[in-house]
Amino acid sequence: MLSRRPPIISFFLIIILMLVILMLGILLLVAVARIECPSKMTLSAMQKAAKPEVCLTESCVRTAATLLSAMDQTVSPCDDFFQYACGAWNKKHVIPEDKSSINVFDVLSDQLHIILKGVLEEPSNAEDSSATRKAKLFYKSCMDIKQIRLVGDAPIREVLRSLGGWPVTEGVAWTAPKGQLEILLGRLRGEFNMGWLIEQWVGPDDKNSSVNILQLDQIPLALPAATTI
Repeated sequence: MLSRRPPIISFFLIIILMLVILMLGILLLVAVARIECPSKMTLSAMQKAAKPEVCLTESCVRTAATLLSAMDQTVSPCDDFFQYACGAWNKKHVIPEDKSSINVFDVLSDQLHIILKGVLEEPSNAEDSSATRKAKLFYKSCMDIKQIRLVGDAPIREVLRSLGGWPVTEGVAWTAPKGQLEILLGRLRGEFNMGWLIEQWVGPDDKNSSVNILQLDQIPLALPAATTI
């Protein structure tokens, strides 16, 4: 035979059941609110991801200014994209008379020559490396026009004479050298880094790049382009 629960116990059970239902409702509301309305931290992260960071360093600003200066923004990119992207650059850079074309790399090369000229004209100091000091000394000797005119062509005549002479400079007094041609070609490459008749150099083997071999090729016939520092 089942006994009836006291009224006080039933009352407490109803209260507990109501509290559980209330807590479940609050948790459900909180979950729905977080889904429909992100928190401030989540919203800030979303805005940061949607708006990429802009580089404002000196190099970035200079690069952006260079690109903007090359653009012709009076033209619609939908009508003529090349004119829109490069129109202003073409107006500012005219093809020199000694060249058939000009591009960005040519302009950068000219700018680099100006910077290099400034570096070479600076006096040598203790912070310069051995290569830098030699480059400055070589540049200074090339720019010493007074000394060059005083010395004249005596150094080159002496070099030619050490290699066997040249009929153009020696005249009727010239006699053919008795040394072997291979030795002469080796001296030209070893002492002056110059190829003659054939181009020879040491470089990686095409079949086995882990070893270097002696390579031969035809010598270029075209004269090198004149450059000014």
